[in-house]
Amino acid sequence: MKTKSLYKLILFIFSPIIWAQESYDFEILINGKPVGHYMTEVNTIDNEIHVTTDILIRIRFLFIPLFRLTNHSTERWVDNCLDNIRSLTSYGPRDYVVEGNVVEDNFIVRSTRRGETTETILESCPHALAFWSPDLLQINEIINPFNGRNEEASFQDNEVIIESTDVIEKKLILDDDEFLLYYDSDGHWVGLKTTARNRLIEFVPSIQTLNKAN
Repeated sequence: MKTKSLYKLILFIFSPIIWAQESYDFEILINGKPVGHYMTEVNTIDNEIHVTTDILIRIRFLFIPLFRLTNHSTERWVDNCLDNIRSLTSYGPRDYVVEGNVVEDNFIVRSTRRGETTETILESCPHALAFWSPDLLQINEIINPFNGRNEEASFQDNEVIIESTDVIEKKLILDDDEFLLYYDSDGHWVGLKTTARNRLIEFVPSIQTLNKAN
């Protein structure tokens, strides 16, 4: 019995402990019409953050497919610095692969499109597009997981409280694109708005997310 108890204690001590787990499930709207989903899972284990994101966008006209985009990405953060990223984006017949990892004192990003790979060397401790964490967005450059570019960023942390709610609005400017990000009073990410080609794009919590909250 003592041996069995000691074995359980050893497993408990050396097993990884997930201190926090958060899931974000959004429906994507373009000009108010549902076109897809954006799902992110964030697991914090000690000083590491593991992130998995899946995106699906489908646009149809009279049941005829006009556009389809999928993205699957994984990230590992260590001490709030991006340590590894892999992102695969497919739209139409084209694939775009972005991979990055720490090499000595640098972070190497490799972007592959149409069989051609480009490599970019960044300084240590880069950041990716962490909508789910306002603290990780407060930086001057952010790696775009769709194309691998390290883009100029500006995060306005001034809090705008949406009238009659406890939702807080913050603004992220990435390159020339503006994102309005929404968080509840606990800092949980609850929405996004941006525009592209004069179209309003919104992330709104899915029915599953709302049911979990209730």
